[in-house]
Amino acid sequence: MRVPMQLSGFLCCALLGVQLATTSHADASDVQTTGYTGTQQSASARSATARNDDTSICKSLSTCLTIAQDDRQTNADRSLAYSSAGYIKIDGNELDLAEEYFSRALELDAKSALAYAGRSDAEFAKGDYEKAIADAKKTAELKPDGHPEVYLILGTLADRNGDHEARIGYMNKAIALAPDFAEAYAGRGNGYLAESKYDLALADFDKAVALKPELSAMLQQTFEVTYVERGGLYVKDGNYGAAIDDYTRALQLNPSNIRALNDRGDAYNMTGDFGRAIADFTKAIESDPSYPYAYSNRGLSYLKISRTDQALSDLDKAIELNDQSNSTYFVRGEVYRSKSNFKSALADFQKALALTPADDPGRTNMLSAIESVKR
Repeated sequence: MRVPMQLSGFLCCALLGVQLATTSHADASDVQTTGYTGTQQSASARSATARNDDTSICKSLSTCLTIAQDDRQTNADRSLAYSSAGYIKIDGNELDLAEEYFSRALELDAKSALAYAGRSDAEFAKGDYEKAIADAKKTAELKPDGHPEVYLILGTLADRNGDHEARIGYMNKAIALAPDFAEAYAGRGNGYLAESKYDLALADFDKAVALKPELSAMLQQTFEVTYVERGGLYVKDGNYGAAIDDYTRALQLNPSNIRALNDRGDAYNMTGDFGRAIADFTKAIESDPSYPYAYSNRGLSYLKISRTDQALSDLDKAIELNDQSNSTYFVRGEVYRSKSNFKSALADFQKALALTPADDPGRTNMLSAIESVKR
């Protein structure tokens, strides 16, 4: 019986998480930064990739323990039996016992890469990260080409510490050893995502799902983030059509994704399609009435089609929710100017200027606006 390469459910889900800062294209000059960290959960899982040369001599826990505790057996066989029992316990999410069995295996055979690999998996699942790293490195030292799952652990923990290049490098090693290792593609994709290499990230996520369709649900949020972030790059390049396509893909995965709704609406504003922009901002507000950027952006849309009363209402609400947005004050100043309320326009333009950094090129427009309503 071959011992399959097993991953605790904790590891399987953890490697699908991503840690990065994302940028919202909330309005013309504001930047909203949010933290997104994939959650780590416990559930039974195992990779479809099998070990090449680690062979078990037992199939059930009772048989494994009988062999392991029989001092008439060779130390190598007893060690293998304890490792087999450890993997059975990992599969049952009994991590303390799994770790204990792998440790007993190592007492009998201090050079058992199989036992180090299994113990590393159990330690990772328990959150004993430093121990997991040490055992994974020991596995790689003893058998560098035999245990691709330890590179998955090393890569996941490297990314946890912000070393995205190391994560990608470890995932490359895992994939080189096991070309059908779906979780390694997902892990590498998250490394690319953290480095803003969105095309490469999406290619890896697609590969992971093709190899293991059950990963699709766990990767859904990661796909959403990738599409929204790539859409933001397209906006910066002025490629609004491509941006809208990516935001639409994110919304096909999750129709209530507020970032995607807001940012697609912003892209529609850029193209002059104010009707669609207003529809997206309205959906974003319905999903989260406390999201200020959608009110601010919808206010701009209403201003562009001369519905100034509705624009003013939205901009007032945006400022009520966030009174530190320079662009919201500036747009509301434009609404007041269009209504010939120059005193209120001047106050808003001055507030916008006060909130704008000294090196922001937008200050020129603000200064011009201030002069225009002083006359």
